[in-house]
Amino acid sequence: MSVLIELTVGIARGWTATYTRGLPKEFRAERIAEIDSDLWDQRRFAELKRKPEPGTAAEVLARTVLGMPADVFWRIETGSSLKANRRISVDNSMPVRIGMVIVTLLLAGLVFLGMSIVFGAGEWNNRGEQAWSSPPVPSYRSPVSG
Repeated sequence: MSVLIELTVGIARGWTATYTRGLPKEFRAERIAEIDSDLWDQRRFAELKRKPEPGTAAEVLARTVLGMPADVFWRIETGSSLKANRRISVDNSMPVRIGMVIVTLLLAGLVFLGMSIVFGAGEWNNRGEQAWSSPPVPSYRSPVSG
């Protein structure tokens, strides 16, 4: 496995550990195991299909970032159902929910910023400027010599 894939897998695992924090141990362990299994399957499938490693790393990162809102809602739903069943008290107040949404948006913004830097967004900007700039105008010389 490449360092890039291991880095993106680490980001996905870190995110999972973050949004499952505060849940009862069995729920947290089950969710982490589910995500680890999914990551393992994705890496092995990429190896079998001989997909390029940077592409696999980008897929893992994109799935992590695009899945963040669903993860936050899963966390809210899981916390609410536990509270409703009165089995275990989970701090899931409105400020916590708002905080989770804000953190998710900030993390997604940072990841997209990082991706734009890594994949050369600055180069796209220069190409766009070149495409929209007018070609140089040739200077006109009078055919009459002095």
